[in-house]
Amino acid sequence: MGVFSGPITLTKFYVRGAPPRGFKQKYLDRIRLRAFRPLRADEEAGERFGWCVAGSILDLDLSDEKVFFGSYLLLGLRQDRWKLPSTLLQAQYAEACQAALSKSGREKLTKAEKDVIKGTVVGQLKRKVLPSMRMVDLCWDLDSRVAYFWSQSPSMHERLDALFGTTFDLELDVASPYVVAAESGLAARKLEALPGLEPTLFHTR
Repeated sequence: MGVFSGPITLTKFYVRGAPPRGFKQKYLDRIRLRAFRPLRADEEAGERFGWCVAGSILDLDLSDEKVFFGSYLLLGLRQDRWKLPSTLLQAQYAEACQAALSKSGREKLTKAEKDVIKGTVVGQLKRKVLPSMRMVDLCWDLDSRVAYFWSQSPSMHERLDALFGTTFDLELDVASPYVVAAESGLAARKLEALPGLEPTLFHTR
């Protein structure tokens, strides 16, 4: 989902703060440091997220010409997760436990033994399947200090907030009605009254 194609479902953010002078190279270095790293079957991590090239989920070559477009900074936030088939996992786990019992000649396995078996089965399955992949594009207008993120998912907003903050040392504010009113220069007296207002319906059911 993103800036070049896909549905127009996005969230608008205001960026708190401004890029430092001569920010391009500094930002590129920090973006590359937080570029997405593919999950490996021998890792314990169940998911990972990081930057990729906007509109290209497999492209991790984050060069100047792929990130900066005039006054815009474009990135993709990629998230990979292991989603192993639960039925297959349980079946292979049960089979492995039974094989271990038959080999040991005992009636029960210890919890530690079961954990080792499950870890082995999970590792074997990871080598046979690919993690699920998801990408959401980010478009940051450096002049207006407004950013657009092609998702309304709270969980993806959390990942964006964390990654954006550690990469750029800046904060994001969702463009809620109150924030939009504040950005428009509404008088302090009127801003104070906003929380007490109730929405008005312009249609009847």
